[in-house]
Amino acid sequence: MKINDLKRGVHDALLTQTFDDYIDHLIVSCILYSHLEKILAQENKNQNNSRQLAESYSQIFISNFIEYKSSAVAYNVIRATIQGYRKTSFLDFSSFQIEEIRKLYDNKTSIVPFSISKFSQYMYKIAYIKHNDYNNLARIHSEVMIPIARFYMNEFNLDSEDLEILTAEDYTLAPGKVIIFSIKNIAPARVLNDIKTRKIPINYHSIEMLNTYIKLITN
Repeated sequence: MKINDLKRGVHDALLTQTFDDYIDHLIVSCILYSHLEKILAQENKNQNNSRQLAESYSQIFISNFIEYKSSAVAYNVIRATIQGYRKTSFLDFSSFQIEEIRKLYDNKTSIVPFSISKFSQYMYKIAYIKHNDYNNLARIHSEVMIPIARFYMNEFNLDSEDLEILTAEDYTLAPGKVIIFSIKNIAPARVLNDIKTRKIPINYHSIEMLNTYIKLITN
């Protein structure tokens, strides 16, 4: 089977499926394509109806992806990589790009719940980080994020893992420079006010609400 035949089959099979956005659609397209390509190579045969083949595997791959998305550190890396391609259709993906996404997806490292007693880059959903950036993120964790978490733990008897990091790579040149986060059952307006009025005495550059999250730019 030619690559374009298989790509078309995957593309058509997933057209009727629902995803949160087009990037999730493209991620599943890449990993489903990679799997089917391997199957066809191992069985050493042609598959005349590529769409039917893709449809037979689509639901299990979508289900696995939903679990992956909620738990894997590499998810944000994959999203950023696809955004960098500047392509909205899977039919425009090259073999190299599909393989690049497949390799990233193979990283199954899990997100670590936020903690005030230890530090891990995986709390911040960062898969890869340079040594200097790692040390700076550890400092931000200790000096900025732990005081925020501890304040609401004391005030509302919350657990440390109730602080959730959406992303710490909004500014890719310096992981942790921008941290977007939320605190379970605490309105973002309340968090914004508590930090701005110095109830939580931390040093930072700026802070604002971002829908249901807080966007904090650190020093």
